[in-house]
Amino acid sequence: REPECEFDIPDTEGFSQEELLRALDDLLSKILQEGIAFEPNSHDVPPSNLRLIRAIARALKAFPDAIILIEGHTKGKPEENSDMKRKLSQARAEAVRTAVRME
Repeated sequence: REPECEFDIPDTEGFSQEELLRALDDLLSKILQEGIAFEPNSHDVPPSNLRLIRAIARALKAFPDAIILIEGHTKGKPEENSDMKRKLSQARAEAVRTAVRME
């Protein structure tokens, strides 16, 4: 069994919308410090990253009205960007979205 990604959900009672978004942003930044690592040329979320997926899902459940943007990235130099890399980035973002929704 993999270790849990430990973090505290802040008490947001009385927060303004701006404060809620800042709290969620801070929380997700803390959770994603190490990022989600994909195998080269793959969009499958590796099992070693499932604790991060669970942590993201837990955080988002605490902020049910939040709308977030999930982006995927690939390695390489900007001049090496290609349609294939853009498609892989999109597939990675969709894979994370699907995995978080399944939690």
